[in-house]
Amino acid sequence: MLTREKIQLAYLYFIHKPHKAGTPLRLIVSSVNIPTTGISKFLYKLIQPIFDNYARSTTTINEVDLIQRLEANKIHGYVEDIFFTVNDSLESVDQTLDEANSFHPNIKLVRQISRSIPFLDLFIENSKGALKTSVHHKEAAEPYVVPFGSHNSGHVFRNTVDAAITRIVCYSTTLAQFEEKIRQMTLMFLYNEYPRRHNDRRLTTLFSKYLNKNFILSIVNNSDDFGYLRHQFLITSTDTATKSITTDHQTHDKKKTKSVCTTCIQ
Repeated sequence: MLTREKIQLAYLYFIHKPHKAGTPLRLIVSSVNIPTTGISKFLYKLIQPIFDNYARSTTTINEVDLIQRLEANKIHGYVEDIFFTVNDSLESVDQTLDEANSFHPNIKLVRQISRSIPFLDLFIENSKGALKTSVHHKEAAEPYVVPFGSHNSGHVFRNTVDAAITRIVCYSTTLAQFEEKIRQMTLMFLYNEYPRRHNDRRLTTLFSKYLNKNFILSIVNNSDDFGYLRHQFLITSTDTATKSITTDHQTHDKKKTKSVCTTCIQ
């Protein structure tokens, strides 16, 4: 329960989108501890079960959830972004999206159709019928994280490295992709003055939960070890993201639809 002393007014600020034409602004409202926080929490408890029953099966929580749904050939979406895979012709897809755009003047879908496509922080590729994924870096992304010399608690630096490692393991389909992204990650953290031994220690701590306790630092010897490691990370990441969400166990259409990847951004 918020008290009079803790209540704060919301404030609006903006972040530039340099990767888009015209550098538009992203509006962000900081609403922590505003007077309606209690009402929002109350409504969340009421609405969440409805979402679980009717929308969870077609909504993607994060990139890890997206990967698992892609592997299961399910259609899904994420907030205002829509992602789906189809075997229909490009003409058929274009016609469907044109009809959607003409439904209402406020609906403006921007389409991107290809066999390889970035979606959120994930790069998805249909390589001759085989699904491949890797970490996607936006063109405007800079190699900056929380500087190691900043005045933060130790857990902030550990969590920053752990999050980067987890993302790389979960998003990389092959051992080669994983090794390349780990090298890039190491350079990024060195650039931000993270000691090499700190990063190696985090790799060892995370990997030793699933691999042989005697393995050396960040070395993953073969594709089988990496495949097992990735599977465990995917399970753990999904369980963490959905621990407060009721899983929808209804059966879904298993129809294979991997030919064309389409993203529609409103």
